[in-house]
Amino acid sequence: MLNQFMLNRMKSSQNTRITQNESTNSSLSRGEIADHLGVTCLVTTMFTNPRQKPINLQTFLGLPVMPPSSSQLLKSSPNGSELNGLSLQYCHARLCSLESRSISTGLFEFNVCSDGTSKMYDVNHLIHEYDQFIEWPSTTINEKCFMKLADQLCRFSTVLHIAYSKYEPYYILQYALQLTSAVNSAWKHLPILTCPNREDQLLRLYIFIASRNVLASCLRLMGIKPLKAM
Repeated sequence: MLNQFMLNRMKSSQNTRITQNESTNSSLSRGEIADHLGVTCLVTTMFTNPRQKPINLQTFLGLPVMPPSSSQLLKSSPNGSELNGLSLQYCHARLCSLESRSISTGLFEFNVCSDGTSKMYDVNHLIHEYDQFIEWPSTTINEKCFMKLADQLCRFSTVLHIAYSKYEPYYILQYALQLTSAVNSAWKHLPILTCPNREDQLLRLYIFIASRNVLASCLRLMGIKPLKAM
């Protein structure tokens, strides 16, 4: 039922970028992607509250987990927290798509991954170009959303330490959701492909790639496979 729910949601969503027969995410089928999305939603739902708090999971994504009591009706649709996992995966997939589209337009040099088909930026080349900056472009660093995203990225090590010291994945999830929100805000105000200034392009791409890598780390720390497309 959960797999079919995700397949139906992918089919009806305007954000779905893969077709029924298309393979992506290292040859994952559409059904396997739906499985991963279902697991993502389940894990993030379990981590929505600290571990010491009781988990009352009577419904999940609108599906019954246990028979309803006479005094409580089952919800017919998922609540917001149950869909947090989808927002995390969608943000990661969109950042992967940005990198892919930037490569396909020839903006920057790239390396071919070990699978022989995937491409990723040559990080050393990016760093080399970044080091050539005489000063950071004011048209990017003066944007509040850029500074907010940069500040959010700087918080990762602190949040990781807190989560580890308290043995509490709740903090990782909350951080990932805040990072996703910051990325979504920056996405609207920091275009790359249509930006006329190469230094702006480089700096914006750099922070989006960093965001993608940190978000992927958060997902893996929660036992979730980051998806490159959905």
